[in-house]
Amino acid sequence: MTWWRTEPTNGSADDVADALAQPTALVLRATIMGQLRLESQRKSPNETGGVLVGYVDENGRTVVTAVVGPGPNAVHSRSRFRRDGDYAQAEVDRLYHASKGRDDYVGEWHSHPDAGGPSFIDRGSMSWISNNPSYGRPEPVLIIMERVREPEWCPRAYRWVGRRLVEVGASVTVTGC
Repeated sequence: MTWWRTEPTNGSADDVADALAQPTALVLRATIMGQLRLESQRKSPNETGGVLVGYVDENGRTVVTAVVGPGPNAVHSRSRFRRDGDYAQAEVDRLYHASKGRDDYVGEWHSHPDAGGPSFIDRGSMSWISNNPSYGRPEPVLIIMERVREPEWCPRAYRWVGRRLVEVGASVTVTGC
């Protein structure tokens, strides 16, 4: 599994500072990380992405159990990606029912063929998701796969906290699974 720091808060400046001092974890199986890397490389030099499905455990950790790809009607370009929303919703619904209601939408992922961190569009999307009751996720997770050099991709993870994206660590320990 992969462990990243995350910051669960209610959004105030003090809570953001507390979150950075007392992180919890974002957990992914090594196979999921492999899927993210493979899809990022497959669509390079264009962006790609999708949604993250999982749950929040009793310790406040976001556990990602599945990744949904872009879908057949997704739009991919060098500097922008728009997922196929109907496809993503159908897949989230399928995974939700297969898990008997445990697994649901927890966030987004996409690739940046050129490193650079979250864009203004990324920040706006995460803000919109956090405030949209149909998502039910006030602190969604965002993973950006950045190409550091051909063909290597590094994950950068973020959580929407209050009104901003907070990076939740890039030192990743993969122990398989």
